[in-house]
Amino acid sequence: MKEKTHKDIKIEALPQSKVKITGEIEAKHFDQARQAVIKKAKETAELPGFRAGKAPEAMVIEHLGEIRILERAAEDVINNAYGDILDEHNVRAIGMPSISITKIAAGNPLGFVIETAVMPEITLENYKKLAIEAKKSIPDAPQSVDEKEIDKIIEDLRKHMATPAAEGEAEPKLPEVNDEFAKKFGDFASVADL
Repeated sequence: MKEKTHKDIKIEALPQSKVKITGEIEAKHFDQARQAVIKKAKETAELPGFRAGKAPEAMVIEHLGEIRILERAAEDVINNAYGDILDEHNVRAIGMPSISITKIAAGNPLGFVIETAVMPEITLENYKKLAIEAKKSIPDAPQSVDEKEIDKIIEDLRKHMATPAAEGEAEPKLPEVNDEFAKKFGDFASVADL
């Protein structure tokens, strides 16, 4: 199981489907992130008089500046803890969070505030009653269809499937109504099925 890096997490609901997460990264984990940043910088630092990766740690820290090292460490450690915090507190975050550092110093816990959008909570009061009322407002389908309506639908289908008029012809060529025509509109074996 992954070791927990954060503590004192507080979740506060904000307007417009947002939450504010405040808390700290434990000093031990922040220091580990700081050391990782220094190690990575040391491997690539090219300082006068030293080959890449051979400069003393103190010179690398002086070259980068302590605040830049702390900022990079803070970014890394918060990015690693963010998903765990969301999972642990069942926060359904969406989009990019806004992260602010409230306390930063080597050898101390890292304080932070994260604001992020969350999936909005939607509650329907008595949705079954709403469904019954909505169903009442839908007009009933006709119980029977007469021959005239069937002929009109078949004619519309023929027009939809017509081939464009050839040169010299005035109107498009309508397909013949037969079993092949019926099969084009679904699982119909014949015109009668259609």
